Amino acid sequence: MNLREVINMIDPATASNDWVDLEEIASELGLYGGRFCVESSRISEAWVSKSLCTDTWVGMKAFYLDGEFALLSYQSARKSSVGYHWASPETKAKVFAYLVSLTAAADEDTTSYIDFEADMGEGYKLSYGFELLTDTVILESTGQRVAVVRRPRINAPSSEWSDIDVKMPDGQVATVSLPDDCLVPYGE
Repeated sequence: MNLREVINMIDPATASNDWVDLEEIASELGLYGGRFCVESSRISEAWVSKSLCTDTWVGMKAFYLDGEFALLSYQSARKSSVGYHWASPETKAKVFAYLVSLTAAADEDTTSYIDFEADMGEGYKLSYGFELLTDTVILESTGQRVAVVRRPRINAPSSEWSDIDVKMPDGQVATVSLPDDCLVPYGE
């Protein structure tokens, strides 16, 4: 059986367009930085051969543009690069034009700009004491800054991961819950 016969065995109608990595195909064509996420792609894919390499499906895929066979991809192992092989210069040009049309349709400015007036509070939350990289926290109940005198060990039981000991303003040492009782000050 030759490759043409193998490709012809696959029914393009059964190929899936639920999730096709259009960015990989675009990269193969030298298109970078586009927004290629679309709800319903005209490109679909079907496995020609597949196997499991650790936790990843690898093998050969056939890609179709509007039901017409366009290219094959092959990946031998999960950490191997993917090779692409085009059916013809014409189908390559059609796929290229389709991907360019996706970027042209998405040319509106979707840049996210900083709102410098957004309320950030006095600090940020952390879940576990061993994530803490400062020696000071803010007690949410009083707004006071207190010194951290003990963090949990990374090998401590998980029930202790959120507890830290702090030195209170009166000199007493108290155990507090980092995610429930404290904020980590910005810039420290």
